[in-house]
Amino acid sequence: MNLDLCCGPRKPEGFYGIDSFNFDCVDKVHDLDCGIPLPNDSCDIVRAHDAIEHLHSPGQTMSEIWRVLKDEGLVDILVPSTDGRGAFQDGTHVSFWNENSFGYWVNSEDWIDYYRFERLFELVELSTTPMSQDRACHVIFKARAVKNSQWIHKYNMRNQARMIEGEA
Repeated sequence: MNLDLCCGPRKPEGFYGIDSFNFDCVDKVHDLDCGIPLPNDSCDIVRAHDAIEHLHSPGQTMSEIWRVLKDEGLVDILVPSTDGRGAFQDGTHVSFWNENSFGYWVNSEDWIDYYRFERLFELVELSTTPMSQDRACHVIFKARAVKNSQWIHKYNMRNQARMIEGEA
């Protein structure tokens, strides 16, 4: 299954759309702040373009996306960045994102482990679009869900080593 979160009136062909509003192309009307109403490991792709900034809990949002993705399933997020006005100009935006926001969800030596959960993604693309005329820009985050791989083992081993060092 390919899932489009907050699909609105323009759901891509071949996607199952969930939105809190009942547009013609919406397959399921649902408040995504209450989670994604799909089983674990049920999606090959989760697309969330101009979506996650409308959800209250970034941690829950990313955890739910990871939960419904199959191992190595692709998340494709496009979100207004705090580096421009777009994140703040819309009164319906309730969470705020920039490139650094996604570092907590990738298993990389470059990011601080103690904030991270085991719901990890392998980074495919992380960038910010150029500033538009209205001084808005978007973060592009594309990544694969990591569930049954050495990444989780590596993460756990690194955390265990840090805990032992802290006890010494």
